[in-house]
Amino acid sequence: MRHLMMMGLALCLSTIFTVSQVWAEDGTMMYPECDKISDANRKNICRATSNPNHGQKDVNRFTNKDHSWYYCSLVKGRDLQNLCLAWVDSKKAKCDLIGNQDIAKECLSKFK
Repeated sequence: MRHLMMMGLALCLSTIFTVSQVWAEDGTMMYPECDKISDANRKNICRATSNPNHGQKDVNRFTNKDHSWYYCSLVKGRDLQNLCLAWVDSKKAKCDLIGNQDIAKECLSKFK
């Protein structure tokens, strides 16, 4: 009986460890290309723009989550947040809301 309890405990722990590795809370397993970026704002912009489910209209919203707007909301700073939202919405006009000229040029470069 004790042997079965130990095997059950080991199975539970291995399942918990595996699930925690796949569903990392900060999204690192979902967006490995963004993990190399150290700046938190740029990392969230990367996560918002590299979502494979973004822009798909005919998908089940419960199984294919699009968190692009959420990641843009985590960006601190008005100009970088407007950059993120312009790229996520694919609207060049939103680049006009950016005050910093360097960030505005970066925003417009995505639409050329």
